Formats: sequence, structure tokens, C-alpha cells
Amino acid sequence: YHGVVWYYKNFDASANPHPNGRTLLRFWQVDYNADVWLNDVAVGSHEGGESVFVLDVTNAVKPGAENRLAVRVLNPTQQPIDGIVLAETAHRNKALPYSSGNAWDQGGIWDSVELLNVPQVWIEDLYARPDGKTGELRIQATLRNGGAASLPARVAFSVAPANSGETLATTELASDAAPGSTLAE
Repeated sequence: YHGVVWYYKNFDASANPHPNGRTLLRFWQVDYNADVWLNDVAVGSHEGGESVFVLDVTNAVKPGAENRLAVRVLNPTQQPIDGIVLAETAHRNKALPYSSGNAWDQGGIWDSVELLNVPQVWIEDLYARPDGKTGELRIQATLRNGGAASLPARVAFSVAPANSGETLATTELASDAAPGSTLAE
């Protein structure tokens, strides 16, 4: 789709089993600009057509009841919409009008949308960097604390080859997770 389109979905939400847990809404890909409401509450926006984004919807979700998700998606064209035009966005090879060697300017919700119940502190991002010369593996975990106070956090990692599944190494990272993001390395 190009221009503006609205998506709506009614769904039942389960209660979060984690004490003081958070409820997240993860979009795997929306092209190009998404504005999101849950139960008539604006829960966030995201600009960029090819990246995952996550919104904390804890304060808007109604566990054990029907919920209504509304997503307004803007896929820019050559005419300004909300001040955005295709030529001024990161758009790889999308073109209007279509021409040989380009892709048609189409957008919308391209991939899955998930509702996740997580603990108050969860792993938001994980990066593993192997060193082929030394055999060392460096791990960085970004912990997200959705609460208002620091909490102790402990993350355990194990390394195993995919073909055998035999554990080669384990390690544990302990850190205080401040509200917001904390990098554990």
C-alpha cells in the first residue's frame, strides 16, 4: 500500500504471570511510519521500514478482556503526507512510478505483530562476538528494567554447537539493572 492506511485488530490478552511484569507489543516490520494505539491510548510511534520495534503497552492493555489495536501506517509517496515524501526517506530502491530495476513503492504491516508478557527486567538485546583465533566469545546483553527502582539481575548463558547440542561453556552475568537500559558484558 502507498499513502495512509489503518489496521485494526481485536484480541483477548492474557494476564502477565510475572510479578510487576511488563506487556510488550513487538512489530517485526512496518513500512514506513507507524503510529500505534491500544484501547484508544497512544502507545508509540516508529519511523523506518525494515527494523523491529517494541512498545511497552503495560498501562494500556486490559488482561482478561477484549483489546483493540489500531495502527496508522504512512508509506510516503511523491506528494507530502504529514510532511514526509518518499524521496526524503531511507527507501532502498522503492520508486513511484515503478521503473525497471526498482521496486514498487508499497508499504504496510509486512511481518508479525506479537504481544509478549515479560518479567520486570528482561533481555532487550543480545550480541555475541566470537573470536576465531582465540576461541573466545564475548557477550553483551542489554537488560531493560521497566520499573522505577534498580533491581539485581542475573543472566546465565551456555554455548553449544548446533549439530550436537553438547554444552561447551557456561557463564553467569550479575548486574544491578537500573530503570531503563543496562549493558551487561
